[in-house]
Amino acid sequence: MKRLDGMIAAAAIVLSGLALGGMVVTDEYAAAARTEARGMMALTHEVSGGNAQITPASLNGTMTASAAASAAVQQ
Repeated sequence: MKRLDGMIAAAAIVLSGLALGGMVVTDEYAAAARTEARGMMALTHEVSGGNAQITPASLNGTMTASAAASAAVQQ
């Protein structure tokens, strides 16, 4: 029984690795990350009462760490 469990676990790891690799190659991961970033920006804007700084770069999900740091310094 231990042998069967080990083979099933190994097969599950291989299949999940293939699924993750396929998702990254087809840009589904990037699309999901952009969608999540837009949702977080909208939530932040609503929670802050509309005072959050929203830029086109941040809505496109292309805001880099350095751009975020400079935006924080400007505030």
